[in-house]
Amino acid sequence: MSSNTEIIKNRTAAFRLVYVQLIVTVVIALLSYTFYGLVIAYSVLSGSIVYVLPNFYFVRIALKSVESQTPQSILSRFYIGEGQKFLLTMAMF
Repeated sequence: MSSNTEIIKNRTAAFRLVYVQLIVTVVIALLSYTFYGLVIAYSVLSGSIVYVLPNFYFVRIALKSVESQTPQSILSRFYIGEGQKFLLTMAMF
């Protein structure tokens, strides 16, 4: 199995996890609306967007498919993606 197909496989799994997080968030927001009202549901939804959106961005940046990669380039993309994810989270707060 080539390195690129492994990255595509891992990227698909990571996006699937982010989508599951988004679905769970929406379900919890709907349950919060049902039991506690609009203000609590809005708080749950906005807080979870601050969590899910930077994760989505990180997966896009860190697991980018590139034909020729070295371990150093993969690691640097992870560091850059994590730093940008942190800055995006701070900006959203």
